[in-house]
Amino acid sequence: MNSTGGDAHLNWEIAKTEYEEALNQYRNTTLLRRQDIAFIITVQGAVISIIGSKMLMLDMSSLLLSAVAVFLLFIGLNNELRLSKYMEIYMDRAKEIESEFGLKLIISAYEVRHKKFEFSNSKTFPAFYIFLIVSWLFVWVKNFIL
Repeated sequence: MNSTGGDAHLNWEIAKTEYEEALNQYRNTTLLRRQDIAFIITVQGAVISIIGSKMLMLDMSSLLLSAVAVFLLFIGLNNELRLSKYMEIYMDRAKEIESEFGLKLIISAYEVRHKKFEFSNSKTFPAFYIFLIVSWLFVWVKNFIL
């Protein structure tokens, strides 16, 4: 085998390993995102169930419980933003590999983003966290200012 053929094979092996790792990271990130959202929905539902009728007249324990719920929302939002940034790096490299070797899996999947009424999780999940944070702020304002 000549050095050019050997180099091309080595380049493909390295690229293949990186590509497989990007796909694994995508799977893991998707799983983490969904687990985070499920956890947040569960916690928010539990807090709202506990506070329930006191929502507009929070006592100290209800206020503290709602503060914990909001704190978890900020942690979830931060986690979502970090995961999105990490995934962007992996997907950029995967797209480079696809372009270099004539592959289309990731590039084709990204075309879904351009369809009507379909939004990327990297946009909808942070919006969900922000909506819940703003909702809690509204509850607090209603309780303590108005």
